[in-house]
Amino acid sequence: MKYSYDIKNIKIQSCGIKDCDENWHWDTGEDGFGDYDLWTVFRGHGALTCGGKRWDVSVGDSLLLTPGNRCIGEHDLDDKLLTINVHFDFIGEGRPIYPFSGGALYRRISDISYMRDALGRVLRYFNAGKKDIAEAVFSSVLAEFFEQQSVYIDNVYGKDKYDLVRGICDRINASPSSVPPLFELAKECGYSADYLGRVFSSVVGLPISEYIKNAKINLAKQQLKSTSMTIEEISRSLGYYDVCYFSRQFKAETGYSPSAHRKNKMM
Repeated sequence: MKYSYDIKNIKIQSCGIKDCDENWHWDTGEDGFGDYDLWTVFRGHGALTCGGKRWDVSVGDSLLLTPGNRCIGEHDLDDKLLTINVHFDFIGEGRPIYPFSGGALYRRISDISYMRDALGRVLRYFNAGKKDIAEAVFSSVLAEFFEQQSVYIDNVYGKDKYDLVRGICDRINASPSSVPPLFELAKECGYSADYLGRVFSSVVGLPISEYIKNAKINLAKQQLKSTSMTIEEISRSLGYYDVCYFSRQFKAETGYSPSAHRKNKMM
C-alpha cells in the first residue's frame, strides 16, 4: 500500500499500557489531544467515543485518534479493558503534519499477537531511552494498522477468508514449488478456483500466481547466494522445467541474470 505520508518519519511523544480498574473512565476534554494516539485493546470490552462517533471495542480493536477531538472511554466492569497507547506525530520537513483529522480511524487487527509483541517492544525501547529504535519498530506497527484496511474495511469476504488466505501464503512461503495449481488448492478449501482467486487477490492485493512467482524468485535469490546448486538445479527445485524460462523470469524481476546475481555481493 502507498501512503501520502511517511510512516517511517514519526516522533513518539509518550506511550504506555493501561490495565483499567473499576474506577477507570477516560475523558480527554473538549480539545482532545494535540498529537495522534494509536489506541489498541488487548483484553476486555468497552466503548470509545471520538469525534462524536462511538465504537464498541474488544480484543483486536485499534483506533488512531486524531488531534483536537474529544475522546471518551468506558468499559465493562465485569470484563475490564487492557490497552496500549502510543502518542506520536507524523513529521514532514522537520515539523508535525496532520494527514488525518475528524475523529478516529478504526481497524480490526488480524494478528493481535504480533501487535501485542511489537507494541511491547516499542514501550521497552522507549522507556530504555532508545527512542530511535522504538520509532523504527512503531513504524512497522503503523504499517500493520493501515494494511488492515484492505482486509477489514474494503474486503467483503471477512476474517475467516483472511485467515484462509494467510494460511495459503504461509504454505507458499514455506515451499512455493509444492503448492498445487489453483483449481486443486480451491478444491482442498471447498471453493471454486474463481472464487478463491478473487478472495486471494482481494486480501493480498495481487493474484496468487504473482505471489507464487515472487516467492520462487525470492527463494532463488537466496539459493544462488547460499548454496552451490547449479542454476539448472535451482530451476528444477522451484518447479521450473525450462531453465531458460526461469532465467528470463528471474532477470525480468531482478534486473540480473541468475549467474550475474550470484556474482553480485548484494542479496
